[in-house]
Amino acid sequence: MVDVSEKKLPTELERQTSTHEGQVQDFSYQLVGLSIQPEDARDMSAMEIISAGWCICNSWAGIAATFALAIAQGGPTTLVYGPIVILVLVGSCALTLSELASVYPTAGGQYHWTSILAPKSWSRGLSYCCGATNVFAWISLAAGVAIIVPQQILAMAVFWNPSYVPKAWHTFLLYQAANLMTLIYNIYVLKRTMWIHDVGFFLSLSGFVALFITSLSRSSSHFQPSEMVWHTFLNNSGWTDGIAFLTGLVNPNYMYAGIDGAIHLAEECKNAAVVVPRALMSTITIGFVTSLIFAISMMYCIKDLQAVLSSTTGVPIFEIWRQSTRSDAAATVFLTILGMMALFALNGCHQTASRLTWSFGRDDAIFGSRWLNKISSKQEVPIAALIFNFCIMALIGCIYLASTSAFNAFIAYHIRVSGFIVDVSKKVYNVVAKK
Repeated sequence: MVDVSEKKLPTELERQTSTHEGQVQDFSYQLVGLSIQPEDARDMSAMEIISAGWCICNSWAGIAATFALAIAQGGPTTLVYGPIVILVLVGSCALTLSELASVYPTAGGQYHWTSILAPKSWSRGLSYCCGATNVFAWISLAAGVAIIVPQQILAMAVFWNPSYVPKAWHTFLLYQAANLMTLIYNIYVLKRTMWIHDVGFFLSLSGFVALFITSLSRSSSHFQPSEMVWHTFLNNSGWTDGIAFLTGLVNPNYMYAGIDGAIHLAEECKNAAVVVPRALMSTITIGFVTSLIFAISMMYCIKDLQAVLSSTTGVPIFEIWRQSTRSDAAATVFLTILGMMALFALNGCHQTASRLTWSFGRDDAIFGSRWLNKISSKQEVPIAALIFNFCIMALIGCIYLASTSAFNAFIAYHIRVSGFIVDVSKKVYNVVAKK
């Protein structure tokens, strides 16, 4: 593995500020200073980077898709106060990531920074651990997003056809279909349609506004009292209340799963040292505002909490939308929008994870590096890295056939590991900053 900490960094690596706002600069010289040869075409605009970062997290949709976790472990208390807690924790990490990205904008991100900033005796080991865990954390995140698609489809099938009993292999086949479809799109289409991220960004915010207004207006006659929304704590987990609240934070934490996505797309845009930090902070800010508003409004719109907890579809948010809109058709449309958001997120996850895998291969740090470090001259994407990630995701999907609990535990790996990666980078940076 290439140890960039051993390279002599030129003084030009220090961030240079534009004299005019919006001025485009070519930061390829920063990669050269890190002994990294620029290979990817920088053809993503600033807005496309910001949109891609948002589509991956899609904060309000992330909370909606994982509502079941918080409902059973804390209930309204976790959903209302959880986003505030997570904003403080993840927001502080995002600020540090933004500062590092403004100085070292590389696709490797955290593992490159660790190699540069850690003490020389520790840099290789820490950098490799950081990179390896980040690569597989991103693959597990993509798997976690991919499973949302069949869950939404089968939830609608169960609701509209009560006699239908979904099987694990039904979910498995839809999961693999979503994975394969996204792989093909990333190889043959995405490079020429980067604007698809802008479309996802627009649809996400439009969908949020539409369901927010519709839910509130249609449920105005049966709003829950504020006491229920702000002070009700539910614990169906079997753990103590404190543990239940902490484990329930997986739901609001999911709104920032993949927060470092824009970092790994740094080598695809010009002016990355400015654009990437803006993308990170935009995702944090917009994500918090939309998620908090969404969570609070949905709590007020619930009519029968017990029906939400015992929903036969396995998707509590669908029952909440049914109750709030008083329309099965409207709830189905909203769930369809949520499924579409999952596809946009999966597309971004495939793209981001492939760039990280490619970067790791470029540093000769993974088995098969001589193939994984290649970018197709025709398609202009790292095809080998995309296929590698696809195969790992396909294998992860096989776990679902054996045990859904094991699958859920595996995909939760991203949240745990990504927190460790960010924390290591943050602490290493703090140590260096004090010197």
